[in-house]
Amino acid sequence: MEYVKYESVKDDFISIAWYVGSTCNYSCSYCIPDFYDGKKKFPPYEPFLDFADRVQEKYPDKRILLTLYGGEVTLWKKFEEFLDLCKSKSIEVRIVSNGSRSISWWKRVAPKLNYTVISYHTEFATEEHIIEVMKTLTNKGGHLNLMVKHDAFDSTIEIGKRISEECKVMVVPRFLRVNFTTELYPYTEDQLKLFKRTPLGNRYLDQGEYRYYGMMVKTETGAVRRFPNVRHIFFNKLNRWKGWKCWGGIDSFFVDYDGNIYVGQCRRGKFGVLGEDYNIPNEPFICDKDICNCTQDMLEAKKEKV
Repeated sequence: MEYVKYESVKDDFISIAWYVGSTCNYSCSYCIPDFYDGKKKFPPYEPFLDFADRVQEKYPDKRILLTLYGGEVTLWKKFEEFLDLCKSKSIEVRIVSNGSRSISWWKRVAPKLNYTVISYHTEFATEEHIIEVMKTLTNKGGHLNLMVKHDAFDSTIEIGKRISEECKVMVVPRFLRVNFTTELYPYTEDQLKLFKRTPLGNRYLDQGEYRYYGMMVKTETGAVRRFPNVRHIFFNKLNRWKGWKCWGGIDSFFVDYDGNIYVGQCRRGKFGVLGEDYNIPNEPFICDKDICNCTQDMLEAKKEKV
C-alpha cells in the first residue's frame, strides 16, 4: 500500500508561523541557543501585518491562523498591542509559551488569544505555577505540552497526570529530539509507547478548531486513512516527501527571526523578506528535504506524490 497524498483534515485556515525573537527567560538543556540567546530582538510588527494583509487579499475565503513562537513571545513589550491589532484585522492568534508570566498577566491577556499552548519545562517551571496558569486558561482555549526528559521520565509523567486531573485540561507528553533534529533522546521502548498514546489521562478539553489538525492520507487505490496527530506520522516514518509537491507557501507560511519568509519551517523555498518586495507563490514547492520534522509543515500543508 503506497500513500500518494497527505492533506489537512481541516482546510479553512491559512496557517502562518512566526518566530518573533530569541529572547527567553529559560535555557533548557535540550534547547539550542538560537532559541533563547536573545540575539534576535523583537522586531517591529508593521512589516508582518503588511504580509498578513497580502495573504488575506490573496485568499479572501480563508481565515488566517497565526502561531507565535520565541524564545518566549510573552516577553515582547508590544505583545498585547500586537494582539489588539490582529483582532482588528480578524487574524486569529495561537501562541506557544512557557507560561512563566504572572497569573494576573494571564488573566488579562488570555481573552485576547484564540488558543494557548503552554509548554511545561520542569528544569525551570514549578508545578504550582503551571497549575494556576492552566486553571486560568481552562475553557478559554488551551492545553499543556509536557516536555519529558528521558532521564526524568517517571517523575515528569506523574506531574502531568496531577495537572490533568486538578486543572481538567488536556496534557500531551512530548518527546524531545537532539538539537531539534529527527534524532530522539535515548528513550526506552516502553517510554516511546506512552508518547504514542496521547493525550495523558482524560481528554478534558477538546482542542477544537485551533489545534494542530489531523491528516487524511490517500493511497494509490483511493483508500483514505486518517492520522490524528503528528506522532503517528513521525513514529511510522511517513514524513519522507522528497520530490513530492508541497503546498507550503499556499496552505501555510513560515517567517523566521530575521523576517525571511519561507514555504516551511524547514527553511526551504524562501520567497521574500518582511518589509521588502516579494511575490507570494502560486504553485506548490517541490520538496528537497529527506525528512520533514516540523509539526506545522507535516500537518498544515498538503503533500502529493509527483
